[in-house]
Amino acid sequence: MNIQYDPLLAETVVLQEIARRQELGDPALFREYHVAADPLYHRRPDARDAAFQRLHAQFFTTLGFAEILQAELRRFPSIEAQASEVIVALAAGSHEEGADLSIEKANGNGQPAKRVGIRLTPDRFLDLPSLQRYLHHELLHIVDLLDPEFGYEGEIRLAVVSPADENIIRNRYRLLWCLSVDARLAFAGREPLADRETRRREFDAQYRKFAPAVRAAIFERLWQPLPLSHRLLLQMATGSEALLRLAGDAGQTRSESPRRVPLPGSPCPLCRFPSYHFVEDHTILDSALVTEIRRDFPSFRVDDSLCERCLEVYTLRAGRW
Repeated sequence: MNIQYDPLLAETVVLQEIARRQELGDPALFREYHVAADPLYHRRPDARDAAFQRLHAQFFTTLGFAEILQAELRRFPSIEAQASEVIVALAAGSHEEGADLSIEKANGNGQPAKRVGIRLTPDRFLDLPSLQRYLHHELLHIVDLLDPEFGYEGEIRLAVVSPADENIIRNRYRLLWCLSVDARLAFAGREPLADRETRRREFDAQYRKFAPAVRAAIFERLWQPLPLSHRLLLQMATGSEALLRLAGDAGQTRSESPRRVPLPGSPCPLCRFPSYHFVEDHTILDSALVTEIRRDFPSFRVDDSLCERCLEVYTLRAGRW
């Protein structure tokens, strides 16, 4: 497996490390660097740029940064076995960071070329334990993508009515997948990127429409050492049914039974328009309101909920406005 380091990343990290050590009162690295770098300024521009790239690559390796990345990759044999190339590049900011897999057309031996891309900000290299923890997390995502049982089939195409709906589904998918990754790392005795309680708070915030006992039951089923498939993650991110099945029956939750509560951005069970505001207090749906709703929707149940716009319509029809 070939590992390539972005020259700009290597340069930025090396100069950052020199500055860090100087601030700590250790000028040795600064002097060592300039002994090697100063003569390069006298070369022709084309030769000078190439020489500086080699110099920064050398210091990047000598300072141990390349070995850290290689050691983390060795923790995941499936990546070494399947990926033909790993490219470690500079991320402009935290929003660009992460690891991804690209699968290109079959090469001469009939096998598709699989390349791993890792984008990192230079600041990651200021805290090496944090860098290792981040790599653990991101590379386990790559392991999933390479696993046939995960079922990754390339870019996800969502049948949604608006970009807002797509963002919601992608955010939920990312949360559920990251939760699964961190759970597996924790069970394997490695430090996860975010601990159990942090992931629990994120899950509660994303699915606050569920009753607390239901959220607790679902989270317990998700925080497990076994991986989840792409198909299941997508089902859970797209709708509430797959998640509610994880909660089990009312006896297992020791509280109220799971309610079919639409998630923010889901279509209203009545008007079918996407909504971010559903009726949370089902006690306001008294018999008069339910009667009016069932004139149009005979199979309506109180636990199905409805959007606030539909509530206004049927409140008017029931003479309660």
